[in-house]
Amino acid sequence: AGGEEGDEGDEGGEEIQATDEIDGRLWTGAAAEGWVVRAKGKTGQKWGNWIYVGPSGTKYHSKVAAFEARDAEAHRAADTDSVALSRLKSEAGPPEALVGARVSVLWSEEGGAGAWYPGQLWAFDAATREYHILYDDNSEERLDLTKVKHRLVYQLQPPHLLRSRNPPAPEVSDVTAYSWPPLLAAVALRLLRHWDPACAIDDTPPDPHAPPGQPHGDSAGGAAPSASSPAELAPRLQPAQPSAGGASARKSDPMEVEAAAPASTSPACGGGAAAASPGGGGGLAVSVQAAGRASAEGGGCPDPAPSPRARVKRQGSLDGLLPTSPPSKPLSSRGDASALALPSACGGASQLEPAIRALLGQSPSLAHEVYSRLPPLQKLGLLRVLVDGACDSPHTAKAVDEAMARRRGVLEREEEAEKEKRRETRTLRDEARHALREQLAEQREAAGEEGEQLLPAEVSEVAVSLEVQKRQEALACGGQVEVLSREALQQAESDLAIELELQAANGIDSDGRDFSAADLEGIVARRDLIKHRRDTFGPARDAAQEGLRAAASSGDAAVMEAALEAARAAALEGDCDEDGIGPGGRWVAAETRDVYTALHEMHKYRDERVAEGRRQLELSQTIVRTAPLGRDRYGRRHWLVQPLEEPRDQPHVWCEPRSSELVGGIVEPPREASRAADGGESRPCGKRDWQHFVGESACAALAASLDERGERESHLRASLERTLRSRQLQRLAASG
Repeated sequence: AGGEEGDEGDEGGEEIQATDEIDGRLWTGAAAEGWVVRAKGKTGQKWGNWIYVGPSGTKYHSKVAAFEARDAEAHRAADTDSVALSRLKSEAGPPEALVGARVSVLWSEEGGAGAWYPGQLWAFDAATREYHILYDDNSEERLDLTKVKHRLVYQLQPPHLLRSRNPPAPEVSDVTAYSWPPLLAAVALRLLRHWDPACAIDDTPPDPHAPPGQPHGDSAGGAAPSASSPAELAPRLQPAQPSAGGASARKSDPMEVEAAAPASTSPACGGGAAAASPGGGGGLAVSVQAAGRASAEGGGCPDPAPSPRARVKRQGSLDGLLPTSPPSKPLSSRGDASALALPSACGGASQLEPAIRALLGQSPSLAHEVYSRLPPLQKLGLLRVLVDGACDSPHTAKAVDEAMARRRGVLEREEEAEKEKRRETRTLRDEARHALREQLAEQREAAGEEGEQLLPAEVSEVAVSLEVQKRQEALACGGQVEVLSREALQQAESDLAIELELQAANGIDSDGRDFSAADLEGIVARRDLIKHRRDTFGPARDAAQEGLRAAASSGDAAVMEAALEAARAAALEGDCDEDGIGPGGRWVAAETRDVYTALHEMHKYRDERVAEGRRQLELSQTIVRTAPLGRDRYGRRHWLVQPLEEPRDQPHVWCEPRSSELVGGIVEPPREASRAADGGESRPCGKRDWQHFVGESACAALAASLDERGERESHLRASLERTLRSRQLQRLAASG
């Protein structure tokens, strides 16, 4: 079936939202190309087929038709988006206003279908009319968008991110290393309003046609007018107002507000240095004076990165673009902890307002520069807004529910395994008790009435335990086995040698029949072998038995295996069917049995540790909240936090400074600790410094230094020991 422009009967189908599911039903990258998949049929009907909607809106009723139309849809979508981009260009005014937008460029080889590559417009050169594009795959190039197929993916310029503009929610792919600062500010702006409308920050631009003194935005009671350029937005999105005591802002601070020059015919650098409002004749605008970024000559925006000749791979995604040194002067001199009081108090929101306004008042190309100059507490405040927003979302609730469901599943499987283990133990004892009762019944029948009085009336639990132990030893030795002492083995060999000697001398078997020549030859060979073992294996058996005794208590599997090999060579185990020793079946010496049992228990213990390690691994993947390990006597909390940039094969325990939250603790301050890197000098840690313990040996030493008699330190010590043991089990499970 081909494509159709409309199908009224299919409008009720559910639309697939997940990108991976769309790609799975079509091809890899289908969602990124703009394809949509809907269930065919209205709500309540059985959905047997799917409708595939191309980027142009055309519907296709089969995968084959969608595949065949893929190239045509790519060109249709590019043409459609070019029209939309042209409209946005006309609305935004100069082409520099598009700097910062997310676009997708169609790259195609000769004769190939081509592919879409998303990226961000970083700068515009008015002389060449080319945009500098930074692609998400860390490559870059300069392009004239009027000469290539492209799409406008997401507009990141400050006016388009305002709440009053109602922008669409960005996709996950739109949040990149280049685009996150303005998106961070836009998210914080909306979250603060969502939590407490009284704490909302008004981001609506002023209406240039409104009479003086009339309120705007939300307070005006109507929809706010749309801003079309950063210049209109600048009077509202300024990071700081000039102080009342000063005639003008300090020009030495690159983030302070300065008086803008009159409107100029030269284009602004993508919103980085906004022109004055058309109707104002000069106003307040945000200006970031970064070295090498602003230039009045040339009529264009200087490129913050080296100029490539073609699309080239970048060594680092932010090389040459982002500041690498700390700012010389912060955005605000305020540094109290109230900036983190979010979202419960409007005071905290007001502390973030300068940061939000600064990030939303600049071109995305300059947003990294703006963010680098924010005070640390404002950065932490923005981070907390994101964390609180993530925790307040249904996605987090769903993830927590899924993690807790997995955790319950692990614990339920563990409980079921324990029940199964108890059932197996009970079954083994019941089987042993039943076997002993049968033996007791046979003994009573053979003893008669007089001997029956000497036999026990019932099987004791001690006898059952001994029988269970015997069966477990047989299982460790590979099945039913008879245990012979050294003396019993020598006696059995002597008896067998005499029997074979008589058979060889007489030439007849126990039934009186003559042996054949071949049988007689075999009897003589067995007689000679048994006599050789009896007469010459004494020293070898002594050494083998000594090795078996040492191996049984060594706990080393390799030592045990070597001792068993020596025991086999010294004929300390065998089979009656092969050598004629014992009452029948397989037999072993007592020392050999002990080693087999120890080796079996060691393997069993290792299997249990591996199973426990796998359980710990599963449980570690269901953790939704990090809790402290405990407190020491000084009230200092200890945390197990793994740094992302370091290898995670070693535990990292952090000890925070002494807190005023401790009630009833030791008043005496802790002794000065020292800190030293490997091979470096040790120097004292201050009272407000965090202590960092890296590696199992350091964490074990920390646990050993704690007083297990104390109420707090006993809990902390147990937590540390449990953590180290859990990591060992997880490492064992991962390697095994």
